[in-house]
Amino acid sequence: MKVLKNCLCISIFIGVSNFLLAQTSSLIIGRTTGEISLKNNYKIRVFGFSNSLSGSIHLPGTTINATEGDSIAIDFWNISQGNPHRLAIKGIPLLQKNKENKTPSKSTPIYHMGHGYYSLIAHSPGTYLYYSADNYPFHLQAGMFGCIIVSPRKASFYKEVLWCSHEIDTNWHSNSLMDLEYKNKYHKFPLPKYHPKIFLINGKPTATIKGLIPNALKNTSPILLRLINAGLYIHEIQFPKTIQPVYQSGNIKLLSINSKGHVVYLETGDSIDLLISTKQITKKAALTYSYIEPRTYKIKHKEKIHINY
Repeated sequence: MKVLKNCLCISIFIGVSNFLLAQTSSLIIGRTTGEISLKNNYKIRVFGFSNSLSGSIHLPGTTINATEGDSIAIDFWNISQGNPHRLAIKGIPLLQKNKENKTPSKSTPIYHMGHGYYSLIAHSPGTYLYYSADNYPFHLQAGMFGCIIVSPRKASFYKEVLWCSHEIDTNWHSNSLMDLEYKNKYHKFPLPKYHPKIFLINGKPTATIKGLIPNALKNTSPILLRLINAGLYIHEIQFPKTIQPVYQSGNIKLLSINSKGHVVYLETGDSIDLLISTKQITKKAALTYSYIEPRTYKIKHKEKIHINY
């Protein structure tokens, strides 16, 4: 067993509209040596992305922001000690090129000190999950994921809120697993059965989430709620009957209506953006977040979260 002391460095260049002849660049650092603090200073070791070598890891990782129609070029630099990685984005075609600017016949892993060059066009507004696709689902569960937000050119909302939900099985975050060297897709990587006991939104336990919209924003323009699932469970978000969210972008099939009101049903990597009218909110209005085991469809965790706080 070999202990890894490594990190990943991703240089991401977001090209603004060709008509503006401008380009925005940002540096994102991905590390396999980090931790997050939970309730009562309980700490969990994680992998993840940040925007500086000295910065702490947050889940989800650093968000990539773009505008509808932008071209995005990604220089993925893998400086890990042995783990190959390749980027993937659910819902957006990701074109990989080599250093000669040629497209390989298929996506190839990026090994230690290698570069991976990717490009994509942000055709549709929405929220998208980017992650390390090698050694899936371990790298995703370990924390190597972040969000790409593609904003519409003409916004019809006052403020936006991102809720990236996921869960953690601490057995998957032990040093014995986190320090294993993963060589390639043919390498067998032993994993225990997935039994998460920690359920999170934006890296924080669901019980600590105060609410969705501050009281100060009541009676303002609609709020855009971005919902995305970075976990391995199914996530169900049930809205009260008093709240009638309006589809904005993402997969419209994820939004339906049942006897309790509107409901969103997210599998791994799924996302949807909804407009919430602040004028519909009552003092006791709350939504229910449920984490569902995908094989049995049993609810393993449920949290009621107030709309206003």
